[in-house]
Amino acid sequence: MTKNSFLLRGLGENASSSQLLIKYEIIEGMKKFILCLIFLPLPLLAQQLKIEPLYSLESTRREYPKPPKQVTKTFLGMSVLYGTPLFSWEFEIAQASYSDSFPATNSEVTSITRRAMLGVRSYPITSQYWGWYLRAGVRAKQETLDIKENGISRKEELPVYIDPYAGTGVTLAIAGNFSLNGSATLVYNRSADVEKESDRYDVQYTLSATIKVGNR
Repeated sequence: MTKNSFLLRGLGENASSSQLLIKYEIIEGMKKFILCLIFLPLPLLAQQLKIEPLYSLESTRREYPKPPKQVTKTFLGMSVLYGTPLFSWEFEIAQASYSDSFPATNSEVTSITRRAMLGVRSYPITSQYWGWYLRAGVRAKQETLDIKENGISRKEELPVYIDPYAGTGVTLAIAGNFSLNGSATLVYNRSADVEKESDRYDVQYTLSATIKVGNR
């Protein structure tokens, strides 16, 4: 007895052939639906959500006042990663404050720099205790300048600049859901006023702690 005829007989010998065919199609559809419920969530279970408080030093160009010069800013922020070790999305927000005085002109400039970075991260090499990753994406940066000249204060809002970045880093596992990271990242600073193209790159050195809150 074939599989179809067995099912048709079990559904009732008195039913018409069209009714039996419809019921058989319903059974087959339910079987496929159950299989989807079983297997489709498996890739989702492999995803991980990670939160990373971070401390970052960034070597960048200070554009105001003239002449521009290279300075180092300290950023505090947080990043969020979602995905698998092979491919994860990363989103980072951070802020830095930097002040500089100019006695010759009796002025002081304080800049508040906000940055947001969106990109991807991948671990080509992983083990139980450490991993090496690559990252790439785009950075959005905006600065607010608080300028004091001869006792008079004013503020300037600089435009938002979008720049590409790429970098690499190392992760050291401390516990099951906790690890430490160190990374170095280059950012192509399109707004930098430079004579040599090699001076256009911002360099970020970042230390962060990973707290894993995913399913695996």
